Amino acid sequence: MAAAFVGSLGGLVFGCDLGALSAATAGLRAFFNLSPWAFGFTVSASVWGTVGGSAFAGRFADKIDRRSLIASCSVLYALAAIAIMSSASLGWLFVVGMRIVCGIAVGGFTVGCPLYLSEIAPAKMRGRVVGFFQVQVGAGVIAAFSGGALIAHTAAASAAWRWILGLGALPAVALLVLVRFMPQIEHNFSSNIIGLKPLLAEPPFHCRPPAIDQKLFRRRNTRLILVATSIAVFNQLSGVNILLVYILEILASAGMSLSLGHTYTVLISFLSLFTTLAGMAFVDRLGRKPLLYIGSAGMAGCLLMLAVAIPHHLVSLVYVSILVAYNAFFAFSQGTVVWVYLSELFPPGLRGVGQGYGSSVHWVANAVLISIFPSVQHASNVRIFYIFALMMAFQIVVIWLWYPETKGTALGSVLAAGGEGDHRLR
Repeated sequence: MAAAFVGSLGGLVFGCDLGALSAATAGLRAFFNLSPWAFGFTVSASVWGTVGGSAFAGRFADKIDRRSLIASCSVLYALAAIAIMSSASLGWLFVVGMRIVCGIAVGGFTVGCPLYLSEIAPAKMRGRVVGFFQVQVGAGVIAAFSGGALIAHTAAASAAWRWILGLGALPAVALLVLVRFMPQIEHNFSSNIIGLKPLLAEPPFHCRPPAIDQKLFRRRNTRLILVATSIAVFNQLSGVNILLVYILEILASAGMSLSLGHTYTVLISFLSLFTTLAGMAFVDRLGRKPLLYIGSAGMAGCLLMLAVAIPHHLVSLVYVSILVAYNAFFAFSQGTVVWVYLSELFPPGLRGVGQGYGSSVHWVANAVLISIFPSVQHASNVRIFYIFALMMAFQIVVIWLWYPETKGTALGSVLAAGGEGDHRLR
């Protein structure tokens, strides 16, 4: 459990980055006087960096140990965040460049941390252990929103966004200090986990160590690729990161003040964290698919209500209630399941590159949506939420037709190349 806590701290950095970006959007737009297109590009810069970082980390995750990958990402993120926070005069291109570097580090965390957690966990606890990553993401968002609200009330508006974007340096440095206490994993096999063998009731793989140069894009891996692609894309078509990064903009468009918006974001993020913990309690009992069904249906309903409510400028409690319910459904389902599912799909020899591929698809979809949202919102406040609701309804059909249940299975066995089938651990 101690190793899982440290190994999931990359999620804390990830969450701080997301929350800080959301809290800093208004300051960024005002400081650089950005057009809708430039604003979308600036906000999405870190996400495009994450696309490259996850792809790069995926290529090397099976060739270097997980601990070194996580430590390297910690150094990279800390340096970039400190550079943004400490520079007295910041040019727009410098900020964009450093945000791209932050994104590269976050991409590495989304590959290395879930892989590490899935490989130290007994099969019956794997959902909960990998779920630590999402819990840390939620905790990071809370920390960033809380810090952002405090800074917004105490610092000059022209400088507050710099300090907010530098918040993630703190957990990154803490992770760099603690990472040396994480037991080493070599070649993805539990027999090499130093000091953790008593925790593993069964080996996670029923096969011999594979070569590390296996190719992902082969015909026999088609279903693996399609399932990983769909769960990553649907995770973003839920609209979760739009509603996180641009939440202050969305609440402002509904008539809410910036100060009140900051307060409500902290409340919403706290409730989301509690729901993530509830999802962790059920992910190894109910399974991955039931949680996805519940979440998709709930989010579709909430998105429809939000689209109907925004144009009418109702009392703030209405929007907060919808967003609380939406985030609860997301945290209970997609938020808990997506990183667990991606870490379980791919067999030995493909786990690093497969996790990197799924993470890259996730971030490409995220980057595209974050880039275009300011322009879409400028044209229509609500159209995109109708689209997100439709996508969540469509996901229910895709889950029913395609998705296997990975609860209690050996890592990579459910859709193992060669079609071995469903190998459950008794």
